[in-house]
Amino acid sequence: MQPLNVLDVSADSVRLNIAKTATGSGVKQFKQLPEADYRASPSLSFWVNKDIDLLKIGNKKYDNPSVSNLRFGLSFPVVYKHPFGNGNVFTAGLEYKLDLRLLFNEVKYEEGDFTFSDNADGRRTQQYILSRSLLLPVKYTINIKDGLYRFSLGLTFGRVLKSNLYSLSINQNNKFDFAKTKIDNLNPWKIEANIGFTERFFIGANLELFANILPMYKSGTKGEDIREIGLRLNF
Repeated sequence: MQPLNVLDVSADSVRLNIAKTATGSGVKQFKQLPEADYRASPSLSFWVNKDIDLLKIGNKKYDNPSVSNLRFGLSFPVVYKHPFGNGNVFTAGLEYKLDLRLLFNEVKYEEGDFTFSDNADGRRTQQYILSRSLLLPVKYTINIKDGLYRFSLGLTFGRVLKSNLYSLSINQNNKFDFAKTKIDNLNPWKIEANIGFTERFFIGANLELFANILPMYKSGTKGEDIREIGLRLNF
């Protein structure tokens, strides 16, 4: 009879026995969650919006001279992203944003408010408002079909730092005239609710429906009851 060699055990058999013991003893296997991370990259947005005047809804009339349905934005965000096991993501961050609003009407800014310009000298004028804001966006994104579709719900809290009215005119002698006017009748605070959708295969951009809960203009101005809603396309 040969003596029993207790050391005659291969490494492969040890690994096999350990694996059988772990899987057969009710040990639960946990899926490792992706780690949270930070992201900092500029983003471009384009949106159309509608200014809703609550005074007109109440059968009163105020013609908003600074009406605009076309806007562009350039953002510089720093975003914290926290993923969950089901693929959903919570994001929050700090964002510096440039907001360019093209005006459809020629306006003048006098005594803290906008008025229509009579354009008595026959100039052709294009005007726009450029605002600089500091924003705090918070968003929860739901992933569907491994992230092919995404739905998001969010709130954005913001502070308008500075706004200017720019006017580029061409007179009858085809000479250019450029003017810059500081404006301070816009509401410096902003609370925006938004619902977003992203389809990553064909479009790849994010489409958002948004509404600014606070009025566009300061209290005491002619446009203090104007609210803003719109559609925004983010790249």
